[in-house]
Amino acid sequence: MKKQSSRVLLSLISTAAIMTAVLTGCRGQGDGMSDTQKETANKMQEIASKSGGDWDKLSQADRNEYLKATNGSEQAAKMLFQARTGKLRGNPGGAPKQ
Repeated sequence: MKKQSSRVLLSLISTAAIMTAVLTGCRGQGDGMSDTQKETANKMQEIASKSGGDWDKLSQADRNEYLKATNGSEQAAKMLFQARTGKLRGNPGGAPKQ
């Protein structure tokens, strides 16, 4: 009797685990971006492309889009713009100091 109740309990736990995975969203892999974020990223890329990669050639409306995306930080907006145009590259550091 004890062996049978253990099997039933194990079966219930397994079923509960599977149902939890199904109900909580065992979905396909996405890129983690919402539709709004994707639209913003596409708009940023479009703005960067049409300006030829020059921040000074952006209209005030286009600059405002970048500022909005960076919560008003002009420095962050410029860095985001440079990243979109391919001008922002990581520079590897030197050897660690000892």
